[in-house]
Amino acid sequence: MANQNEYNENVNYVVDEMIDGASDLDLYSFLTDFEKMDVPSRAEPSGDYFLAQMSEYDLNYTLKQVGMIYEYYNIGKISKLKKADIIQAIVVFEHDMENYEVVMRRQQLWHYLEELKSDKYMKRFVLSA
Repeated sequence: MANQNEYNENVNYVVDEMIDGASDLDLYSFLTDFEKMDVPSRAEPSGDYFLAQMSEYDLNYTLKQVGMIYEYYNIGKISKLKKADIIQAIVVFEHDMENYEVVMRRQQLWHYLEELKSDKYMKRFVLSA
């Protein structure tokens, strides 16, 4: 059996990168160049993003739960819609930047609801969901 002190030793090392012929990095000019970069304000999500969101709702939420989200957003009439159609409408609604505040508020309230349902005492006060 190995001595326990062999495993408790500290190891210290220093990495000193040597670059031939290069001067020291000018941090100020680096930051200035970085700030001047043209970065789009919002990247457009790909089809993979929508597919991932739809899969997340499909796998982790019941029809009743996605129906509640759909009704919270007041997207439209829910009668005779299939779960996949409801999920698609939710993902499109949540992607629209005009709905950002409503979406964040719904997610916050949904989190609070889950917290109440997971509490042994408070779950008896949650009526539905």
